Amino acid sequence: RIYSRTKPVVSGAAMILFEEGLFRLDDPVSIYLPELAGLRVYYEGHGDSIATTDMKRPMTIRHLLTHTSGLANGLTGDSYVDSLYRTVNILDRGDTLDETLVKLAAFPLLHQPGIIWNYGISTDVVGALIERLSGRPLDEFLHERIFEPLRLLDTGYYVHAEDRQRLAVCYELDTKGNWVRSRQFWADEYETPPRLHAGGFGLASTMSDYMRFLQMLLNGGELEGVRLLSPQTVELMLSDNLPTGVEVF
Repeated sequence: RIYSRTKPVVSGAAMILFEEGLFRLDDPVSIYLPELAGLRVYYEGHGDSIATTDMKRPMTIRHLLTHTSGLANGLTGDSYVDSLYRTVNILDRGDTLDETLVKLAAFPLLHQPGIIWNYGISTDVVGALIERLSGRPLDEFLHERIFEPLRLLDTGYYVHAEDRQRLAVCYELDTKGNWVRSRQFWADEYETPPRLHAGGFGLASTMSDYMRFLQMLLNGGELEGVRLLSPQTVELMLSDNLPTGVEVF
């Protein structure tokens, strides 16, 4: 289970489409995902009141890729918007990315786009963007454009039956201080293909597979004669893309 190490893979997949000219980084997300048009921004009103306001600038694809979109987390965050996400289990493994977008569109942003860095579900929306632009399910796109070319033979959104004995067991402490098998954080949910191909989590892999992906980036987008990205794009990905003055939520 590589959890959030899924994010670099999906972000790299998005940059493949960027190089093909299918979007620009500063394009509003709503051009491609109209479900997210007209989102409001949450703020605390007077007393116990809850209020929203208009976005001062559109949420862009660059905002998604840099976690400055205004989208909340929903898993560990303690804001009011995070609590709204939890009421609908915003990243339900039984939902498709399109169904996730519909749920997401019902809630305000945590903050104005572009002004605060917040580790939210932005990369999951990048996954939806990839599906919309490519016309392919995210898992199929990743296999075709990244996993197969780089020979990442043990990477995907679920683990086949013959390989499940290789999946490390997750443990946690129970109320008596004993180590027990954990059911948290999708510990056992890799045994069947999910409907949700999340952009921010969900891949299973091996150290050797993931090393090959990272080596491709270190090589400037190429590994063993297979080029996925240009050196210029990889340099952009590995650069500090946050504007001066951005706060960390």
